Amino acid sequence: SNVPSSEGGKHTIENADITMEEGIAKILPVGTGWYASYNKLKFAGIQGSFEVGHKYKLILEAKADSARSIQLALVGDWGSGKSIKNIVALGTEFDKYEVEIDYAEALGSNVDLEFHFGEDGALPGFSQTNGIYVKSFGLYEVIDNSQPEVKEAQIFNLMTEGKFYSTGTLPTLTPNADGSVTFTAKKGSWYGFNEFNGPKYGQYFVIEMSASESINIDYKVDADGNPYHAGRVNTNVGEEKTMFVVDLFAKGLNETSVQTLIKACFTNYTKDVDVTVYSCYFTDVDPRD
Repeated sequence: SNVPSSEGGKHTIENADITMEEGIAKILPVGTGWYASYNKLKFAGIQGSFEVGHKYKLILEAKADSARSIQLALVGDWGSGKSIKNIVALGTEFDKYEVEIDYAEALGSNVDLEFHFGEDGALPGFSQTNGIYVKSFGLYEVIDNSQPEVKEAQIFNLMTEGKFYSTGTLPTLTPNADGSVTFTAKKGSWYGFNEFNGPKYGQYFVIEMSASESINIDYKVDADGNPYHAGRVNTNVGEEKTMFVVDLFAKGLNETSVQTLIKACFTNYTKDVDVTVYSCYFTDVDPRD
C-alpha cells in the first residue's frame, strides 16, 4: 500500500478476517450489520495526506470471488457527517480501479480512509463467503500538467493591425501556408513589433523566427511609463528556426506593473536578410522546459 502521510495511516479491520498470501490480502466479512461500513478496513488519521483545493487519486488493484461492490470513503470528524464516498464494482479477475477525489473542502481535524464491504443495498454481491482480494492500493496527489492557454498572436495579424514597424520603408509581407510571414529586412534598417501590449509579471515573451543570415534581435520592455525599463537583450539567429524567450520576471516587471509594452526588433548592418517569423506570444510557462 502507499498512503503518503507524515502522520497516521495505521490500519484496523472491523468485523472481518484478513489473511495474507504471497503479498495479496484476502478479506472476508464476519457478521452483518446491514449497512456498508459495518464491515470495513480503516486507515486512521491520514489528514496530513490532504490539502484543500488539491485533487487525489486512489488506485486499487483487486478482485472478488464473485462480482460484488465495495465502497471507498474518506470520513471526517466523528459526528460531522462529512465524507467523500465512491462505489467500485469488483470483478472476478484482478483489475485496476481508479477513484478521483476532489478535496475541495476540509473534512475535519481527523480524516480516515475506509474500505466498506458490509451488506448494503448500494453494494450488491455481499456474502460472508465472497472473499475480496487486494493486490495493491495507493493514494496519490494528482499533479496538474496542463499548460495554460497561450495567447498566441500571429505575426501577420500584428502587421496588418499596424503593430509592425520599420525605421526604413515597410517591406512587402509574404504570408506562408504554415501561418508564418517572410519579408526582406534591408541592411541597416530596424524592423520589429512596436507597442505589443499585454505582458504581465512572471510571464515570458516568445518569438520564433529564422533568417537567411545572422541577424541581431533587440528586446525592450516598457513598464510603468518607464521606456526600455529593462534594458536590452541582444542575440543572433540564422537559417534554423529558433525560439527566443524573454523572461519578463527578470526584466523589470513587478506585480503592480501597468501599461506594459514590449518591443522586439531586428537588423543586419551589412546586408539584406530574408526573415521568416512564425509566431510570437506571451505565456505563463517557459516553453523551453
